[in-house]
Amino acid sequence: MLGGVFGINLHMFRSSLTYRLDFLLRPPRPAILFALRVLVTALLALLLAILLGLKNPHWATMTTIVVAQPTRGAAFAKGFYRIVGSLIGAAAGVAMLALLRPYPAALI
Repeated sequence: MLGGVFGINLHMFRSSLTYRLDFLLRPPRPAILFALRVLVTALLALLLAILLGLKNPHWATMTTIVVAQPTRGAAFAKGFYRIVGSLIGAAAGVAMLALLRPYPAALI
């Protein structure tokens, strides 16, 4: 009766829930390999940041995780766009500083 009132097919809901739980409890091999690859690269980034004496080494780990993609081609593309965006942002900051230098209050 409940399914008919709210339009929910309880059998489909149960099978969908079983599928989701099965995916979480037994993930496919590519998902496990991707997770391990991200873990290793994030730890290497953290180690390198610590060895370089960076003030906030956790940001290297965060960047590694954010840029991580299941395929290497997608990871390179995302990393490239991240670098290009950072360069554009830096150029915009320098341009704003140059244009607003006579007005220090605008820079606050």
